Amino acid sequence: MSEQTPILQHPTIGPIRGVVKTVGVTQFLGVQYATLKDRFSRAELLKSYPSDHPRVQYGIFDATTLAPIPLSPANGCQWEHALIQQSLESPEFGQSDTECLTLNIAVPDLQADGPEWPVLALVHGGAFATGSSSYPQYDLARIVQRSVKIGKPIIAVGVNYRLGVPGFLYSSAMKAAGYKPNNGLDDQRQGLLWIKHHIAGFGGDEHRVTYIGESSGAASGTFHLHSKEPLFDQLISMSGSSLVKAKQPELAEGSFKRALQLLDISETDETAQVQRLLTVPMEDIRDKIARKVPMAPIVDGDLIPRTTSYAQMADPARTAELFPGMQWCKRIMFGDCKMDGNAYGPRLAARVDIMPKTMATFLAATLDPIDRELAPKIVSGYGLNASATANSQESLKAVLDLATDICFGLGARTFVRSWSQAGLEAFLCHFNVPNPWDGPWRGHATHILDIVFVLQNYRELLPVGQQKAGDKQTEDAIAFIHGEAPWPAYKIGAQEGAMVYYAPEQGEEDQSRFVSGEIPGETGRRDILQKLMKQEVLDKVMDAWDLFMKGPK
Repeated sequence: MSEQTPILQHPTIGPIRGVVKTVGVTQFLGVQYATLKDRFSRAELLKSYPSDHPRVQYGIFDATTLAPIPLSPANGCQWEHALIQQSLESPEFGQSDTECLTLNIAVPDLQADGPEWPVLALVHGGAFATGSSSYPQYDLARIVQRSVKIGKPIIAVGVNYRLGVPGFLYSSAMKAAGYKPNNGLDDQRQGLLWIKHHIAGFGGDEHRVTYIGESSGAASGTFHLHSKEPLFDQLISMSGSSLVKAKQPELAEGSFKRALQLLDISETDETAQVQRLLTVPMEDIRDKIARKVPMAPIVDGDLIPRTTSYAQMADPARTAELFPGMQWCKRIMFGDCKMDGNAYGPRLAARVDIMPKTMATFLAATLDPIDRELAPKIVSGYGLNASATANSQESLKAVLDLATDICFGLGARTFVRSWSQAGLEAFLCHFNVPNPWDGPWRGHATHILDIVFVLQNYRELLPVGQQKAGDKQTEDAIAFIHGEAPWPAYKIGAQEGAMVYYAPEQGEEDQSRFVSGEIPGETGRRDILQKLMKQEVLDKVMDAWDLFMKGPK
């Protein structure tokens, strides 16, 4: 059966041709939302589309194929499949450094009549270095199909944004040349503004937009809460927040110098350095830098006015000042995975230091000035064997358990508590479904697996019970997108509950359930850090983790 290619008469884009690959869903692929003058310039939002746009053929905008994805490591999709521990069939992705700011849109069957549908805006993860909404694991047709099946249709939009060097490289030299930091975040912002300008033409309601992000995409969602301008109406954050702090500008200078070295740029004049960066072949940037240089959002006084800390979020007044988005994003859903820390595994694979010993050393360095008993208690609580003479999977897991808590689980809990304390609606969930696929983390609820379940693209590869758990999680997300309460909201001092998603590797039953209190035996979450210290001291544990990731001196 050949693919259908229906045409939509869009009021601001003009006639646009989509493609039907999934029954009941039309997809509009590779829709450009902004233009770039060069690889480091700020994106300019497309509010209208000229007749000579490259995608326009015979007066019709062709949105039947994916566009080039943003510049990123060539094996990015396979790298992410390795983290998931299961592959999907994927095409060869073309890349571009300037023609890459595109959206992939999934819409209920164009023949369906009804009111304007709520919108889901997906921002993918990938540590700000890799990823794309065009990867098969982020295809949005199935969640839209499921929404139609349960009588709650939604439109879904996947955002592609600049990564790595074009997205987050910055320095004083680039500032002098007129460039701004955090291009990748601003790209996301332009994508969200595009939705407000254009989504009504697809049948979407620009006043009911839910942002969903996973990992660095989730962290990005919380960075956008610094904005005074409304960008979305609800937030679903899956395994990520701004409590994994944005970096200070001086750290970006080091990344800039390292990038120059890897690209063999020897000029000492700053203007010449930037000019070379603008003209070096994008394949050199992709292949020579790849993931070798850490690049991520920095505190810029604008998109990110200051770092987010546990101490700030312990104070309701400081939280409200930090996040103007509390005025326009009044409903949030935050979640974590029981083994989110495995996301750091690939970055630690080449380490030769004895990792639990290094972790214990940095915990003592940051916590001893406050209380010399804290570090030993954390070491004991997490089973960090500081006397080990070699690394093992067991010792690595102990370190990553700490990362799971300080970088992911406690971040989700802190945001939910802050929104609840402000009288806003907040929902907490825990993903405990074990990874069923062969690999080092089989049997653990690993990072990314939550979004994999929600988007349904791996459904047929799951055992029956886990399919049902995934269906429930997807339908809960759809209910939230429609403004419903999928389970009781989190209430500080009253009902501090969470939805716990679980189904075993074997079996046909979904065992997901709502747990009304923060009981470790029922939620599958540790409470080691919460019992040992006040919330504001958690920042010192985060500092220790940051030092650990840099490695021993």
